[in-house]
Amino acid sequence: MSAAESRLRSAEAATLLERSRDALVEEWTRRVRTGPAVTGPARDLPQPHLVDHMPRLVADLVGALRASEVTNVPAEAIGRTVWHGAHAEAHAVQRFREGYALDEVVRELSVFRSTIVDFLHAQSRGVEVDVIQLVHTAIDEAMAVAARSFEQEARSALAESEAAYRRIVTSVADHAIIMLDASGRIRTWNIGAERITGYRADESVGQSVEVFYPPEARAEGRPRQLLDRATREGAAKDAGWRVRKDGSRFFAEVTLTALYDTEGVVCGFSKVTRDVTERWRHEQELRKSRELLQGLIDHSPALVAVKDLDGRYLLTNTRFAALLAPSGQPLIGRDDLEIVGGELGKRLREHDLEVVKADRAIDREEIAPDGTTFLVSRFPVRDAEQHTFATAAIATDITQRKRIERALAAREQRLRDLFALAPIGIAELDPATGAMTHCNPRLCSITGFGEDELRGRALAELAGMQARTACGAAIDEVLHGQRPSVEHETRFVRKDGTEVCVRAVLAAFRAEGEERAIAIALVEDIESRKALERAREQAAEQRERFVGIVSHDLRNPLGAILSATYLLERKGALSGADATLLARIHRSADSMRALIHDLLDYERARAGVAVPITTQPVELCALLDEVVAETRQAHPRSPIEVADCAPLRGLWDPARVQQAITNLLVNAIQHGDPHQPVRLAAVAQEGHAVLTVWNAGAPIPSAIRDTLFEPFKRAQRAGAGVGLGLFIVREIAIAHGGTVDVESSVERGTTFRLVLPLA
Repeated sequence: MSAAESRLRSAEAATLLERSRDALVEEWTRRVRTGPAVTGPARDLPQPHLVDHMPRLVADLVGALRASEVTNVPAEAIGRTVWHGAHAEAHAVQRFREGYALDEVVRELSVFRSTIVDFLHAQSRGVEVDVIQLVHTAIDEAMAVAARSFEQEARSALAESEAAYRRIVTSVADHAIIMLDASGRIRTWNIGAERITGYRADESVGQSVEVFYPPEARAEGRPRQLLDRATREGAAKDAGWRVRKDGSRFFAEVTLTALYDTEGVVCGFSKVTRDVTERWRHEQELRKSRELLQGLIDHSPALVAVKDLDGRYLLTNTRFAALLAPSGQPLIGRDDLEIVGGELGKRLREHDLEVVKADRAIDREEIAPDGTTFLVSRFPVRDAEQHTFATAAIATDITQRKRIERALAAREQRLRDLFALAPIGIAELDPATGAMTHCNPRLCSITGFGEDELRGRALAELAGMQARTACGAAIDEVLHGQRPSVEHETRFVRKDGTEVCVRAVLAAFRAEGEERAIAIALVEDIESRKALERAREQAAEQRERFVGIVSHDLRNPLGAILSATYLLERKGALSGADATLLARIHRSADSMRALIHDLLDYERARAGVAVPITTQPVELCALLDEVVAETRQAHPRSPIEVADCAPLRGLWDPARVQQAITNLLVNAIQHGDPHQPVRLAAVAQEGHAVLTVWNAGAPIPSAIRDTLFEPFKRAQRAGAGVGLGLFIVREIAIAHGGTVDVESSVERGTTFRLVLPLA
């Protein structure tokens, strides 16, 4: 609901006026007798005569307010429907007979209006603008009734002429009270009309009442509409802008009453006009202020609510209303027990009473029905005399903040656990002195000192005497900002005097939002790792020495075997089965020589040394023919086909390229379908020579395809080599600036591609 709905409505104002009737009459009496507004005989009238009709006027006003609430009658129609004016007429008749002038009666009614309006405005909840407007229009009607009563009394009792009536009416200075003929032309003019409009009587009498309307109102026919409504209904109310003689505008409230001749025919109108420009502007400013306040709190991310001292809501913003009453039920005028009830309603009421009793702001965290956590600040609201008349609450959603706080607490706990359980030593250093301020258990275990013994000591003090200076200098560079971090291997002296090799990493940084820098030292015990590295180095040296010895010692007897088989083959001394055995010995010796070469190449690659090559101009097809001829001789039962071989020349190592082709061809023979030929081809593509070796048979399993060119990795059949052939092919390709890859599937078979750059 809007802020305006928290103010007094018509029925509530009526009840309040009814309860305070005697006090209102007493205040009216005081103002009449002592105030400057009334200066006539009212000051000297006896009390019963002075207040005779005032309680009845209060009762009439109470009835009008209640009728307006029930029937929703607009304020401008109040005169005809719920304000009959009987007591106002009786009051005017009495005052006429006591010698009052009409101006004095109007002043009494004006004081009566200000008494009522001031009383309503003084209420802590404030009052609806429509209620104030109803009060104003009702008193205007009373003034109009008084004017008619004076006219009737003048005609009947004194038989005074129309000129006398005019003198009575024209004496009123606060209101423009004029008479119009049936067509709306001005017949009489009083002082009040001249003061309000700036026109003299001789300038206005005879003119149409339209002269006071701005052009846009005349264009809409407003003057004629008002006269027609008064003719139909007997009276009409209006409020709007009017124009003075000097062209300036004023906001007027007008009461137009039809006058009838003896036959009941409308013969003219009485018109009472009040200049309410200041009041209208004040109301507009007040309305704007209320709308601004409501707009501000409605767009606030916080929840805002104001309650009276009985706990009833006077003002809320949309966020608060949506949270407390998601079903859309109204909050204004109701308390928490009515809205949410139960323990929550009681608790909220207790919090309000606590604020009133403490007479100060109280903050606390509260959980809403939907589980949202709010930080609620409640505080008393005071009037100009510093009396508390309400309590206000501003609630900020801190659900996300609480979630972040819990997450930060959990993270902090994890960091503490990590600090305590970390497998490396951690020390926090004072960035100014370099002294250790906190140490974890692992650092204590590495050094043999307890945390209390390490706290306050410089990290460099743990280093041996020879390394202490260098370690301290490196730490100083980090602490003084010369380097962001430093990594240093040194030896620490334990508490028991033994030494341990450590790797220390020191870093200094400034965390976001922190003024001081933070220095952290990470200390890793690398004694075991160093020992393992030394053992590995020794093993590698021994392995390399062993491979070198084995390859050297094997080459000599292999050379003798190959020489002997070569000589025997040339002499042709053997034939039949013996010749076959000699050929087998020759092939086995060649295989052993190739294996020795592969082992040496593997050791070089493992040591990070590229396969040595000596390049020269080479024609690829010639090499291919040699490899195919030798392989056919070694594998006479395996069909080999050269599908295509274009003239291709490059700067390659012929022995190494021949070795690579041989390995690929033998691999295809060993793993392919023995009943299908192995096909080779060599073509030029984009400045490269592309050699392909294809074989049929079962495809290479995908599980080992990615590691096929790694050392000691073999495809399907065990026992077919040690798994270095394809590895050597890859190393040879890399040494030449080329590549090798494989494609294998059931449909297309297996194809190896060796790519080498052309000259």
